[in-house]
Amino acid sequence: MDENTYIDLLPKELDFGYYKIAILCDKDTDDYNFEYYPRSRELHINSSFNVCKAVNSIFLGTISNLISRIKIPNLDRDIAYNISAEFWTIIRDNPVLLDFVIPDTIRMYGIDYSVSTLGILSNPSFIGEIDYNLFEINLLKYEDSAQQYLTLIHEIAHAIEHHLSLELGDLTETFACGFAYAIVQLFKFNNMNWLYL
Repeated sequence: MDENTYIDLLPKELDFGYYKIAILCDKDTDDYNFEYYPRSRELHINSSFNVCKAVNSIFLGTISNLISRIKIPNLDRDIAYNISAEFWTIIRDNPVLLDFVIPDTIRMYGIDYSVSTLGILSNPSFIGEIDYNLFEINLLKYEDSAQQYLTLIHEIAHAIEHHLSLELGDLTETFACGFAYAIVQLFKFNNMNWLYL
């Protein structure tokens, strides 16, 4: 494929159900390879990027924007970028997640975590849990597969938080819930095939 034609294959906007972000491949950007403008809801990436860097910038810019919308103090742009980069790696290692599928294992940080659905978890009030010592993610068995998928992304958010040593304290559930809902919205309303250009 001609490097100039890939721009036509990139999304022109991303839909989140309640708002859209325009994707513009047109300008030089700062240190982060992308710039997001909240008032105009535009994500600008450098038009001179090759296809891999353009896809990477759109994904990281979009996820960073979503994370910045979660109301957590001290969750600055650099932390949002790091969280986005971690999630990007997890998605690249587990493309089945883009299809709303609950896999038997998920590769995170070079480790295969087994994924199980159970009738009851160690804490009966939980609907999902992750064990970093046993490399397990357990989900409460639901009739609704969408709820199970949302819970799986929630537990992945906890893994990212743990790996980055974010120490969110009482806001850990706020972060994981906000992250999971944002990711599900992104994947639900958009064809994500452009990630594999």
